[in-house]
Amino acid sequence: MEIIVVLFERKNVVQFFEKNLNILKDGKVKLLLVDNGDNKNFLPEGLEKVYIKNEKNYGYGKSINIAADLIKEDYFLVSNDDIVLEKYFFRKLEKKIEMYRKKNYAIVGFNIFSNTSFRKGIQKTAYNPFVILYHFSFLPFIFSIFDRKSKGYLGVWEGMHFYKSSKEVFGVNGSLMLINKYAFEKIGKFDPEFFLTYEETDLFLRMKKKGYKIFYDKELKAFHEHNISASKDSLNYSYNSMDHFLKKHYGKFIAKFIKFYLKIFLFFKKMIKL
Repeated sequence: MEIIVVLFERKNVVQFFEKNLNILKDGKVKLLLVDNGDNKNFLPEGLEKVYIKNEKNYGYGKSINIAADLIKEDYFLVSNDDIVLEKYFFRKLEKKIEMYRKKNYAIVGFNIFSNTSFRKGIQKTAYNPFVILYHFSFLPFIFSIFDRKSKGYLGVWEGMHFYKSSKEVFGVNGSLMLINKYAFEKIGKFDPEFFLTYEETDLFLRMKKKGYKIFYDKELKAFHEHNISASKDSLNYSYNSMDHFLKKHYGKFIAKFIKFYLKIFLFFKKMIKL
């Protein structure tokens, strides 16, 4: 199995190999490590790997594209550098992969646990402006008043984030995915205009428009530590990606409307906090 991991923050890189080293060795995987930082001296021995040093930080999607050109197999994994795989993950994956081939799945996502949210990141419907408007509204807070266990997330749009069984979906958690190389290349890979966030959401939507199938497999598990810091730069990247996503799939008018709405919403939210 070939797996692409994009490296950036040193602490994530060190922790990724500390926590996954035995699992990677057990799986006898080939790692394609794309470095947007300076982490070559922190990579462990004893693993088959290809190291790719980008001349600058190209962002997540473009970095995956660079490594994908070197993939030899029909399926490959992409993983964030803050993922912790369950024990014997690759043994379980090996037993499943023939079924994925027969079903012709373009993308397979897994049961991802998190230290920040109970949500699985599954998309039951195509990600759209209504979902974005819901997330940036006071409705999650209002719904949470009636259900403390929801942690502020409850309601019709939040139902899209998790399933109790394996099934075909519109999108999965992008922190760890199995991708069919042929389908990936056929639709043009990741859009490099997305520097950070929304690149996988855009990929899902393009896959579905071309008739490809996306599958959520509940039986394979991993833990997402969410070690990416919510810096001003990362927030700007996220907003820019959202703007590009809306323009690309729903038009400039919708993108401008949501941008205007967000300014008002964030202003009132700030006033309430004060």
